[in-house]
Amino acid sequence: MQDVQQVLNGLEEESKRRGEVDTTARFSLQLEVDRLKRDLERVEDELARARKEIDDRENKNRDKDSMVDKLHGENRDLAAQLASQTQARLNISEKLDAAQAGLKKAESDLEGYKTRVADLEQRLSKDQRSLLNAENQYRDQLTERNTLLLTIYQYMDKILGVDKVTKKGNAGETKPFTNFSVFHDNLITRLKALSQIQLDFDKRCKDVEAKYVEKLAEIRKQLEVRWKQIDKFERLNGPDATTSEVRSLTTRATNAERRLNNAQNQLLATEEKIAAMNQKSVAADSKWDARVKEYEARLKAAEERVKRERQGSKERVNELETHIKSLQRQLEMAQKRVHQLNDVVETNKLPGSAS
Repeated sequence: MQDVQQVLNGLEEESKRRGEVDTTARFSLQLEVDRLKRDLERVEDELARARKEIDDRENKNRDKDSMVDKLHGENRDLAAQLASQTQARLNISEKLDAAQAGLKKAESDLEGYKTRVADLEQRLSKDQRSLLNAENQYRDQLTERNTLLLTIYQYMDKILGVDKVTKKGNAGETKPFTNFSVFHDNLITRLKALSQIQLDFDKRCKDVEAKYVEKLAEIRKQLEVRWKQIDKFERLNGPDATTSEVRSLTTRATNAERRLNNAQNQLLATEEKIAAMNQKSVAADSKWDARVKEYEARLKAAEERVKRERQGSKERVNELETHIKSLQRQLEMAQKRVHQLNDVVETNKLPGSAS
């Protein structure tokens, strides 16, 4: 019993010790549990903070990814814009080069046109001087023609007589430089009168020539009759004829021959005078007619030449003015194109400098 009691006491003491140990262990476990709970809470807090940080980081990463995507998109857009602007700038530079080349060509053409305009203006001045010289020559020729025609007219008045020919108009209108038509009619009237005088003179010369021929024929007939009488007398009288009668007959025959020779000489001289007068009259008429026709032809040619030169100078002036206007329009268009290209270049430079 004692042994059992001892065993029980021992067990009881052991259970007490164990209880104390258990209490101590429980307390230590409780402390450990509390510590572990605190650690767990701390770890949970840290885990929550870590998760929150992870979420924040994920959100930031998502924001960064979206920002990166956005930046990539903007980069692509900017690259596309840069490529388009680069291509546009290249195109504009090509257009600018082409425009500058066209401008240089236009400037060279303009210089050529200016040179051509200067040449044309010089030619125009030369044409104007030649036209002025032609007009002066025309005036001189007209004055010379009028002087010649007036001289012919006055000479006709002296030949024909002032009162024998009718006049058109008064004395002031019978001059070539006042009224040429009236002067022309009066001059033609005088030429016709002179031609009629020449015809009358030729008729009278022919009548005189016929009279001289008739007289010469009569003298020849008389001379032949006398010679026949002399021959008959010589045959009848023979050698018995007296020398005085022979001498008288010879003298009469010689006188008749002399008169015949004189008549023939007078007839030849008259014919020569008539021929010379006819030749002079024909030559003078033909000369005056030729000179009048020549001066009229020269006057008409000079008038036509002056008209042609005036018309040609007017056409050349109009052509030069039209050409100068077209050159000015081309120059204005080229300047407008240069200004437009400069504006385009400036507008393309502004976005590039801003970027």
